[in-house]
Amino acid sequence: MKKINKKRLLLVIGIIVVVLIILILLFKVIFKKSDDPTKMVKDYYKSYIKLSDDVVDNIKYTFDDKLSDAQLKKFKEVVKFQYRELEYTINEKSFTDDYGTISTEINVVDLNSCYDKGNAYILAYPKKFKNDVAKIDYKIEAMDKCEEDISYNIVFNFYKEKGKWVMKNPTKADIQKISGTFGSDDSI
Repeated sequence: MKKINKKRLLLVIGIIVVVLIILILLFKVIFKKSDDPTKMVKDYYKSYIKLSDDVVDNIKYTFDDKLSDAQLKKFKEVVKFQYRELEYTINEKSFTDDYGTISTEINVVDLNSCYDKGNAYILAYPKKFKNDVAKIDYKIEAMDKCEEDISYNIVFNFYKEKGKWVMKNPTKADIQKISGTFGSDDSI
């Protein structure tokens, strides 16, 4: 009987060791925060494409018009579509021991250009628009129907802190580029 108990004991210990090793590996994979700059850039863009809560919560109307709640909701839908359609490529990486950059190119819907064209139409034909609400509706509709694309270069900067890579926050201009509103007067 003692031999059977030793075999069972060894089997149980072996199973426990295997389960612990699997749990440790899973913990490292699931909870490890990436220190890879390229992955950080990809994750940053994916947060826009997948419409993360943080990205959606930070959608701002960057133009001078004062929007009603319904107009702001429509504008946010336009921008969300733009984010889902965002395309990016990583072009160049340059790193030293403590600093680095990753150059990317994005292709986005040029909402700023379509807004400007809508505004120009309103200025050319003011009698077609009874009030400011109609003018703003027309501009938002112009952005919603926008099919013009534009490409921008965005450079992400990195530095090391306590041995780990940290990505600097993109500039307001870069965020406007991502949203397709680069060139508007206000900042996001």
